[in-house]
Amino acid sequence: MIMMLSSCEFDDAGDLHITDTGWILIIAFCVVFIFALIRGNLEMKKEKEFNAYIEKQREKDLLKRKEEEEAKRAEQEAIYKSIAEEYRNCASMDIEVKGIFARSARAKDLVPILNVNDEIKLRPEPTNPYDPYAVKVMCDRIHLGYVPAEDSKLVTELIIQKDIKRVVVKFAGDSRIDPWDKPDPYLILTIYYDDLD
Repeated sequence: MIMMLSSCEFDDAGDLHITDTGWILIIAFCVVFIFALIRGNLEMKKEKEFNAYIEKQREKDLLKRKEEEEAKRAEQEAIYKSIAEEYRNCASMDIEVKGIFARSARAKDLVPILNVNDEIKLRPEPTNPYDPYAVKVMCDRIHLGYVPAEDSKLVTELIIQKDIKRVVVKFAGDSRIDPWDKPDPYLILTIYYDDLD
């Protein structure tokens, strides 16, 4: 405040006038203010450029991931078709594994990454209190879920008679509406077997 007053003076009529020092201070203040605006604009521009670069990288990564997933899906489909051809003289049935949501975290993590060639085992569970024909679906000694109740009696008979030739992963993954949703794993199997008739 004192500096501002010393850069101003009163004339004989009592009017306040800015001295040369006052003008220098005003110009210096304006230069500093303009410099700060320019610097802020440059930083905002750099931040926008950086954010655009990050977004472009995310899009590239997403595209690459989609391409890799599509290539894997095509490969798995080709393997599945070759297995179907190998067992063309057998009967087959597709089942959607039930109860995955109630399995261990390890099982829920494993289901979406299962491949066609992964070894899937079906194990009867006659002591199951809900279904005496219950059949567990297993992979690497991990309990993934159950054969649906409507198919469990037939599958149990196939297991007992040793008529199952192969169990193949047809579809595996997790469904979610939004990326932040909790994953909901799903598993569909094809069972190739000798017909009971």
